[in-house]
Amino acid sequence: MLSRPVSLSALERRVIACLPDIDPDSVGDILGVGAQSLVRSYDVGAQPQVIKLPLFHVRRGVYAQTMGRLLGQRLETARAELDICTAYFEQYMVPTRIVSDTRTGYFCVLQDRIPLDEVTPQVLASAPGLNAQLGEIMEANRRMIAERGKWLDAMGWRLPKFIRFVTRGTPYLENVAFDARAQVLRLFDFGLFPMPCRSPLAMRAYYRFLLGIQRRNMRSFGHNFAPTSR
Repeated sequence: MLSRPVSLSALERRVIACLPDIDPDSVGDILGVGAQSLVRSYDVGAQPQVIKLPLFHVRRGVYAQTMGRLLGQRLETARAELDICTAYFEQYMVPTRIVSDTRTGYFCVLQDRIPLDEVTPQVLASAPGLNAQLGEIMEANRRMIAERGKWLDAMGWRLPKFIRFVTRGTPYLENVAFDARAQVLRLFDFGLFPMPCRSPLAMRAYYRFLLGIQRRNMRSFGHNFAPTSR
């Protein structure tokens, strides 16, 4: 049976055409759409991967060109934040690299596609080793806040889960997941948010709200997300 061709938007094709060594014929189905990125499968070689493209580069919708553009990473920001995350979370990060075109500023993020399971308070309660790993991740996050003024988005953006947390208090982690083969937690989103005091005045209330949500969510997992003095 022949596989059906994957439909890429004109914007996706234009961006991908600028990226060295990225084969558009190996870009597969959409796996997710986040607040910052469009994520597709990418299969070249033995290790399956995902390719992440900045949302505002490849979508013309209202959200992509407003909040997606405001929150989305630019090339230099992506490089800097990947370096920061590597410094604080390297042992937990999914293998990640950036492919870019400096002339246009277009870039993508390539990551290994690893089978991952959801992390819940119930999972952590039955696996003290994983709970300790989450504690190490959060300790590193608190150090990063103190030293760099940036924090890790552990929750991610999946609207139904976000609404359930806000309305019912059901905690979740989208950007921290369990690699059962390696018996280790994995981070696969290295987009960092600034502390409210370090963000533009117009965005401070927004980041204060998001940070408060992350604090509440992580307390449900039994850990402190940020230093108490912040």
